[in-house]
Amino acid sequence: MGFSKRMHLQRNIDALQIAFRLEKEKRNGSVGERLLMMQYCGFGGLKCILNPIENGADISEWNRSERHLFSPTRELYQLLKENAADDKEYHRLADSMRSSVLTAYYTPPIVIDAIASAFRSNKVNIGKFLEPSAGIGSFIQSFSGDNLSNVSAYEKDILTGKILKQLYPESDVHIKGFEEIPESSGGRYDIIASNIPFGDTAVFDLSYSRSKERAKIQAAGSIHNYFFLKGSDMLRDGGILAFITSQGVLNSAKNETIRRALMQTNNLVSAIRLPNDLFTDYAGTEAGSDLIILQKNSDKRELSDIERRFCQTYTSSDNTTNNMLFENLNRVVHTSVHKGTDLYGRPAWIYNHSGGVNGIAQDIQLMLNVDLAKRLDVNLYNGIQKLQLEIISKPIDEIQPVTGRAITKPGLQKTYSGISTSSHAQLSLFDLFEGPVVTKSVEPSSPEIKKSYANYKQNNRSRGVGNKIRTGGIIGDLFSEPVENAKGSPLPPDPATLREPEVYKGIFQRFYRDDCLAVDNGFVGYLRKVNIKEQVAMFHPLQLPQTQKERAEAYVGVRDSYLDLYQKEAETQFEYKDGREHLNRLYDAFVRRYGNLNSAENIKLIKTDSAGKEMPYLERVVGGVVRKADIFQHPVSFSAATLATAGPEEALAASLNKYGSVDLDYMSGISGMEDKDLKAALHGRIYFNPLEQGYEISEKWISGNVVEKAKEVETFIAANPEHKEAAESLTVLIEARPRRIEFEELDFNLGERWIPAGVYARFASSLFDTEVKVHYSEIADDFSINCEQKNVQ
Repeated sequence: MGFSKRMHLQRNIDALQIAFRLEKEKRNGSVGERLLMMQYCGFGGLKCILNPIENGADISEWNRSERHLFSPTRELYQLLKENAADDKEYHRLADSMRSSVLTAYYTPPIVIDAIASAFRSNKVNIGKFLEPSAGIGSFIQSFSGDNLSNVSAYEKDILTGKILKQLYPESDVHIKGFEEIPESSGGRYDIIASNIPFGDTAVFDLSYSRSKERAKIQAAGSIHNYFFLKGSDMLRDGGILAFITSQGVLNSAKNETIRRALMQTNNLVSAIRLPNDLFTDYAGTEAGSDLIILQKNSDKRELSDIERRFCQTYTSSDNTTNNMLFENLNRVVHTSVHKGTDLYGRPAWIYNHSGGVNGIAQDIQLMLNVDLAKRLDVNLYNGIQKLQLEIISKPIDEIQPVTGRAITKPGLQKTYSGISTSSHAQLSLFDLFEGPVVTKSVEPSSPEIKKSYANYKQNNRSRGVGNKIRTGGIIGDLFSEPVENAKGSPLPPDPATLREPEVYKGIFQRFYRDDCLAVDNGFVGYLRKVNIKEQVAMFHPLQLPQTQKERAEAYVGVRDSYLDLYQKEAETQFEYKDGREHLNRLYDAFVRRYGNLNSAENIKLIKTDSAGKEMPYLERVVGGVVRKADIFQHPVSFSAATLATAGPEEALAASLNKYGSVDLDYMSGISGMEDKDLKAALHGRIYFNPLEQGYEISEKWISGNVVEKAKEVETFIAANPEHKEAAESLTVLIEARPRRIEFEELDFNLGERWIPAGVYARFASSLFDTEVKVHYSEIADDFSINCEQKNVQ
């Protein structure tokens, strides 16, 4: 089946209409609605959405081969306008959609099913799953046969993210880039799988661009390299990463630094080169890609032969660069190969598969089954490994906590006898204030450590130093300093002081999210498993020195007051003076005691809070003096100034500017005119919309699918024949109907891009009485013709 741009564009429009409707109605989609949304395929390859569509005359600027897409493209943009709260949001939606044209190429679901099936065949049980470039969640869908219960997904494109949220309402979906995943998520996931973006697009992640590691600095400059290193950071030990990516990751000699960095802490499980026509039917493009599967191994000692080849490349006599793994074609899924060029016009080998996506999927699964059986360390994945600890005989007051690597199983976060797991990566976020940080275990189950602690306290009492002992922290204690004995050795935490995570009992705020700071029952901590709908979360307390605790409590008060005030005023368009006074009091008290929010120490604190990204902007510097932001004096989400207008046109403009719609009550209030007088004065400028029971400006009413809209209005009038305003609205819709194009006026030319290449092939084969193959490359915008047999008698 050839790639039909019109069909894919219409499917995208239908899916977005459903997503917007479900969002407005605040409900989950039905089975039928979900199936329609799953036909959404993004805007990769649909370059028509970049063309001008402001008015009907813009069609003259379109390529003739794409003019049949002008009407649905206008319908698409009209859909965005109708569902955007204001012009700012509309432009944000449109820009996000346009930026996805070069990267949003979706993998055929049957291929992802083959990958998931190979994992199941090798008994890979999944606890925590992450799809970092999710699209509409195709990898989530394929792996859902494993009864996934803990799923996270990141999708940067806003429109695609809206559909993703509707398809997987129970999953932890983030409409943001993978680079915004909190550092505390590091070392948590069992499986990370996705078709990741590619290109030399830089990623804004200061932890990478300012890193001392050469590989991370390089990765920040190209998004596909970044996804590999960042994904590896997010894996728990033994976890598996499976990415479909461009051939550049393996073929580029410049990426050897990236590949070697990956091999330092990961085992290579599989690397398979995929055919160039993998995306042809499903995304309308041809691109070389690879499937790379890695397994996290923090204790790795050396590279295997295949891993050394994974790091190296070679350049052949014909000036093509290739990875050493593909010296022969054993690891390439293909049925034919020929010399061509890559996306950038450089010489490259082009692999094709005559079996279509079904044949490709079968070959991938066969190769994966062999690779997983041979190279996947199931024991490492399941956390079954020998823990080697060096036992040293020392006096009891010199005993130090045992450190090593935790034994974990997928989905479990358990710490054994003072052994800190890598899952507490949030340490790097909270590495601030006065002292070093120590991770404490939930329960020090080792009898030796319990005994050493009891003996230590007894010994110190006899020495008269018991009052100097500070109790240990709890799990997630990211601020406290280690307890030391008289000789400076750290002491294990006292089990009596430990407090485990529990359900948050404080006032639940709408802006709470995972890893945000909160105060509950006299403790400062952070929230996990935040469910906004049910208003529940798990509170992870932190044991802090008193000064740090008070600073954090004061900060949380300012943050909650600000966010609550802003959201209330934005939603109600009403000024809350009491809330503003409260915010000023809390802010002034905080600044008097701890300094400005943008001071170095306070910025460290704010960076630990996932809900605090806006807090530094509550201050601005004017002439070297720190000033409060505008929200401390007046609302910033709307204008509180009283507006008086001279006439109906100005009142209409004011209504559109404030609400984005025609609000007759508001217009009447600022103009002093009654509703009927306003409607009479604006006759021809506004029309009654019986479908929404409101008024719309003419530009909005006489746009979109006017034929379908007119049918719906006719149905309304049939039930309400006396409704004069609806009749007038129907009249202008009928007048705006486009003229029917007769068949005789249609013009078909050889070379039209919207006609599938298979039609040309059948036509040429019939015309020349021999088999002719015709192929169209959208990237090069060029046709190629191949005829192996001649018809000369």
